[in-house]
Amino acid sequence: MSEEAREAGRPTVFLSYSRDDLSFADQLEAALQSHKYDVAMDRQGISGGEDWRARLGGLIRDADTVIFVLSPSSAGSELCKWEVEEASRLGKRIIPVPCRPLADATVPPQLSELNYIFFYAEPRLPGSGFGTGLVRLVSALDTDLDWLREHTRLLQRASEWDSAGRTESRLLFGDSIAEAKAWAARRPKDAPEPTALHYEFVRVSEEAQARRQDAERRQLEQIRAAQADRAKALAQREEAQEREAEQARRVVRRTLIGMAVAIVLFLATAALAVGLVGASVEADERSRVAAQQTARAQAFVAGLETERGRRFEAATAALQGLALPFNYNADFSQTSLWTELVETWSADEFLVPPLQHAADTVWAAAFDPTGERVATADTKSNTARIWDAQTGEPIGKPLQHEGIVGAAAFDPKGERVVTASADNTARIWRAPPTGQALVEQIRTALGPRAPEPVKLPENSSRQESYGALMALGAQTLFARVH
Repeated sequence: MSEEAREAGRPTVFLSYSRDDLSFADQLEAALQSHKYDVAMDRQGISGGEDWRARLGGLIRDADTVIFVLSPSSAGSELCKWEVEEASRLGKRIIPVPCRPLADATVPPQLSELNYIFFYAEPRLPGSGFGTGLVRLVSALDTDLDWLREHTRLLQRASEWDSAGRTESRLLFGDSIAEAKAWAARRPKDAPEPTALHYEFVRVSEEAQARRQDAERRQLEQIRAAQADRAKALAQREEAQEREAEQARRVVRRTLIGMAVAIVLFLATAALAVGLVGASVEADERSRVAAQQTARAQAFVAGLETERGRRFEAATAALQGLALPFNYNADFSQTSLWTELVETWSADEFLVPPLQHAADTVWAAAFDPTGERVATADTKSNTARIWDAQTGEPIGKPLQHEGIVGAAAFDPKGERVVTASADNTARIWRAPPTGQALVEQIRTALGPRAPEPVKLPENSSRQESYGALMALGAQTLFARVH
């Protein structure tokens, strides 16, 4: 079949004939071409050393029907007999067309029970001849044509699969398997039986599809099991953190009680030792030590609450440490800064504006291990993007593919991003880094009396950052007391 005929969807026939009948074969070819059939004929002959079987076998395989020009010459030709055998082996429909009387010639056994279409004036069939024969032949060629075309197409696919070492990439996939099975089941009454290669091709395709589906099912089960294990571990961690927080609260209560006792003792001592400067100094010292202990306890509670994700409680504990009554010289700019921090922490759980792509379809989204960045995949613009989870602003340039991007995820350390696309590629990108801008902002607001900055790892999480801020506030309080 020519590429032009294949693209145009024209029916194709292979014309088997003897060299003695070339003139008739030329006339028949021209007549069929006028009816929009694509005709394949062997005009090269057989030369020494040529693999003529492969060449002729390919022409027969790609044809929807084989027309055998039957004459005494073709009946006795070994090449014509081989072409009939090959057509039968490939399950092709064969139509014998006698072009002249056969006399005593013996026809190939594959043709003996088929209906002949006479192209000469056969005495037993009045009105027979080239014109009436052509009409009957065109009618026969158009019968069950769609089924025969599918026979040819599937045979071509199966032959390519077989000749390429039966690789899985050449098998049928998805709905095409069910369509091939339905095609074989609706074979017309007079159509040739599908070949053994047809059936084996469909069977192996179905088995490969079942293996792929089983592998996908196992992968989904593994993902669900991993998610269940992760949820269980998170629940256990939350319970442990709750126990630690309760213990810390008990420490704070005991410390506050101790501080109250110390203040009462201080007042009692002051009343009994009016005018005694040494006693007053000693009482002041005890009050300062008690305040230090309370501030340390508040900083400890703030750190625990930050780890548990209780942002408001963490910020409140830090503010309580900064606003102790004895700290009469407190810098109110600091207190205002911490109040703003509390309001920010308690407002809408830090919801950010939508992470908006240029196109209108976001297929997937995933947080990095620290929760500070989000990776998204866009099916329209063929890109993935990295976003700041705090502000909703994009970080870096779009990660561009040549096809739809269906997935994006960070590695366990948050240092790289992997994307998967319909352009048959998966790509690994370096994730943009994060910094300590918020910590430096708080340190600047504290002024020249601020302690040394808290050093964070390059990929520190939001909880670690705010835990550092709480520690920074407690350190400032201690510096004030001293």
